Parts: sequence; structure tokens; C-alpha cells
Amino acid sequence: MREWMGRTFNHVLRAVALTGFADTQCGFKGFTADAARDLFGRATVDGFAFDVEILMLARGRYRVEEMGVVWYNAPDSRVGMLVDSWRMLRDVMGLRLRAARRRSGRGA
Repeated sequence: MREWMGRTFNHVLRAVALTGFADTQCGFKGFTADAARDLFGRATVDGFAFDVEILMLARGRYRVEEMGVVWYNAPDSRVGMLVDSWRMLRDVMGLRLRAARRRSGRGA
């Protein structure tokens, strides 16, 4: 069920906010020290959608590449499938709204 929800969320994410990635929620990301300081210094999301914001911020500033990793789901994961999925969607929609405002010149 978790895998299905993850895939579904990824499809929604690609439709509303972040195209071009097969999986943004793996949790495994790598950065140069300078890029990490810059991106995490700009980030505002404090939750499971933080990595979506980081990828949105990185585009256009840094070279961003997706590479495969072997990942195993943790059976004792504390991610709440309904509550945390709702929070992630809310955060992503907020990111999308802020990005649209910046593009239109109406602020952050």
C-alpha cells in the first residue's frame, strides 16, 4: 500500500509541481557543500515535502541529475499514509503557489 501511495503521489507531484524526475521521495540526495548551504538556507518547508522544495530551488541554479539507487522500504516506517500524504500535498501546493507568485512578480 505504501508503495502504491508513493507512486500515486509522485504522479500528482509531476502534474502540479516538479516534472522530469522518476522519484523525488526516495530520500537519498547528494549535494556539494556549497549547494547544500545555499539550498537549505533558502528552504522553508519543514516536513516530508522538503526535498521537493530543494529540487525546485536547485533547478536553474545547479546541475541536477537523477541516478538510481537500491532502496529498501523500512517495515517500521513512521510515515502516516493518510495524514502525512495530506501534509505533503498541502506543502507541495503551497510551493507551487509561491513559485507562481514569484513568476508573476507578486512576491514570495
